[in-house]
Amino acid sequence: MSTTLDRRFIFIVGAARSGTTWLHRMLSMHPAIASLDGVELTVFTRYLAMPVAHFRQEKNDMEAGRWSLGLGAVWKEDRFMDEVGCFLDKVYGTVLETRPNATHILDKHPNYSRHIPLIAELVPNARFIHLIRDGREVVVSALSVNRRVGHSAGEVAQAAREWRDFVSQARDAGRTLDDRYLEVRYEELKDRGVDVLARIFTHCGLEADGELVSRIHAENHISRKQYSSGDMTLNALRSKPGAIWQQRLSLTDHYRIHRWAGNLLMQLGYAGPDWWATSPFDRLAIRFRSFLWRVGRALQGGFQTWKLAEVDPFEPLRAWRRS
Repeated sequence: MSTTLDRRFIFIVGAARSGTTWLHRMLSMHPAIASLDGVELTVFTRYLAMPVAHFRQEKNDMEAGRWSLGLGAVWKEDRFMDEVGCFLDKVYGTVLETRPNATHILDKHPNYSRHIPLIAELVPNARFIHLIRDGREVVVSALSVNRRVGHSAGEVAQAAREWRDFVSQARDAGRTLDDRYLEVRYEELKDRGVDVLARIFTHCGLEADGELVSRIHAENHISRKQYSSGDMTLNALRSKPGAIWQQRLSLTDHYRIHRWAGNLLMQLGYAGPDWWATSPFDRLAIRFRSFLWRVGRALQGGFQTWKLAEVDPFEPLRAWRRS
């Protein structure tokens, strides 16, 4: 008997503030795709990841003879995963009701980047579109939305770490998925949107009619619409490569991003090894500020603070206690 999970699925993944909501909106306009407008289900991150992990951990504990605890005492893993599949079938069946004749179902959430192996296991017909944006612009966007709306990272080092971790985890998982995984750059989507959208539709087995793709792109052009609390004040800078982070971040911000996410920025081709310092004076200034900061912190908190500052000399001490 055919079920909702027999349809093809598209999951958009990527770090928050990378344009995933914008891409979701454009893909959802394809007549063969069913999705929920403006809604992120978070079904794998908040409702399935931990239950599945707990079941498997308890099952392993029982098989190792440590103790008998949990559903594994009455259900085998196949039965448990069948029930999880029934749950998913009902959830996405509701999504399918929005467009019953759709051949594809679309969902997205930044945290899905951390759970791609689980999603791929539970939804074998899934394909993943990983939208990657320059991490320095992501930091600017995160700080902006935190200031204006109250969510996302509100501190440079935290935003840089989150971007690094989301992108790295999604890429690591994607390497195991062959043609089920496609990387797309935000910058390409912005500059050559029609071609990139057509490539995504084709990758997912969808019709990529030129007129349809052009209309979808035109109606959602970033100069006309902003999604997910986008910052309108950045629009004038979007057409100039690098202008957003160059004008909105300080030298200290550049250095801190480099310390936390510089390797990934370089791997992705967004930056060279010395991107954060435009002159020898910048390097000298950072060393001097770092020294003054460490002296001040050492006087307040002792030798341990001095050692912690070797990793990020501008990280507030309270942030170390959180990590």
